[in-house]
Amino acid sequence: MLTVDGLAYEHLQAEDVFIDPHPETVFTRTVYGIDLGVVSPTSVTEWKLDQSKRKWATDEFYRSNANEEDWIRWLADRNAMLVLCDPSSSDRQVEYWRKRYGLNIRRSRAKSFGDRFRLWKGLGQTIFVSRSAPNLWEELQNLAQKRHRNGVWLEEWAEGCADHAWDSGAYGLSEFMTYQMHPIKFRRVA
Repeated sequence: MLTVDGLAYEHLQAEDVFIDPHPETVFTRTVYGIDLGVVSPTSVTEWKLDQSKRKWATDEFYRSNANEEDWIRWLADRNAMLVLCDPSSSDRQVEYWRKRYGLNIRRSRAKSFGDRFRLWKGLGQTIFVSRSAPNLWEELQNLAQKRHRNGVWLEEWAEGCADHAWDSGAYGLSEFMTYQMHPIKFRRVA
């Protein structure tokens, strides 16, 4: 494990966060977040929402040099109903996945580093990582923010920090928590 000044989640305790849901937990919704890697691993995180509105990362696909068929097959094996991808994915790419694989995929609304960072608030309270997602847990323990030479923390990770599972996790989480990023605007009716 890295020991770096500026660990993003330095107070994480495995007994509070890295736990499996009770076997009788009833889930009301399942979504998937994906962050494609070329040199870095491709990461897919399965998220389940329980009746108490707790979010559980219950499974993951995490593989270097994965091809499209690898992660599509993994999603198909789980009957994935909704997949949220990197907001920078092009319309053309998203449409290709929809047509070629019949995948219900759309871009996450978590566009900025700050959006994704805020989505992870609640780790150990309303957001949990099961033991079936060890790469996500490993990344959460080791992410460190980059510091500018003047001492100010930047909205980016320090060099060398793996963040693919963190990103795929945030993309999936965004489906449950979009109201925090995009508040409803009421219009006055005349």
